[in-house]
Order: sequence, then C-alpha cells, then structure tokens
Amino acid sequence: MSLYNITPFLWGWMISGAVEQVLPRVSSIVFLDAHMPDDGTRGLDNTSEFSRKGILAAFDKYLGVCKVDQTWRTFEFPCGHDIMVDMPDRLAIEVA
Repeated sequence: MSLYNITPFLWGWMISGAVEQVLPRVSSIVFLDAHMPDDGTRGLDNTSEFSRKGILAAFDKYLGVCKVDQTWRTFEFPCGHDIMVDMPDRLAIEVA
C-alpha cells in the first residue's frame, strides 16, 4: 500500500529523520510532546546527555520558536506526557 498526503505524529524521542525519507508524501507533521530538531540533527544533539534540565530547556526553546512562527500551530493541554492516553478525545479534536 502506498500512502500519500499523510500526517505523522512524532511523540517523545521519535526519530524525525525518518520522515525526511518520505517528505513528498507528507502533508504536515505533528510534533506531539517532542523535540523539533534542526536540520541534520537529532533531539539528543540539542540536549545535555544526562540532564533533565537540558531536555526541558531544549523543549521550551523549540516550543518558543514554533509559537512565534505563524506557519505553526501550538497547543498546551492540562495533562502529562501521555496525552494520547490521558486526553485522546481532546487531542483528536485539536489536531483535526
């Protein structure tokens, strides 16, 4: 089966580089509680190896970038890291 006009959901530490292999088939990307890496980098490249503080700082940095970029939509939900478990109905409505 060939998929076109897809919207992959990248959650947590998912490997976004895989999406680059199928970009012509992708209509949009949803970074769900995930790090948005710069071109050519991985999420781990943007954080200190063992530091939760580094992970949170990187997340906040890219969330801030997305919030000011009019081509992105950002959402914040009153739940933890597993929004697809905690609030699946709300998630489905917001990203539809």
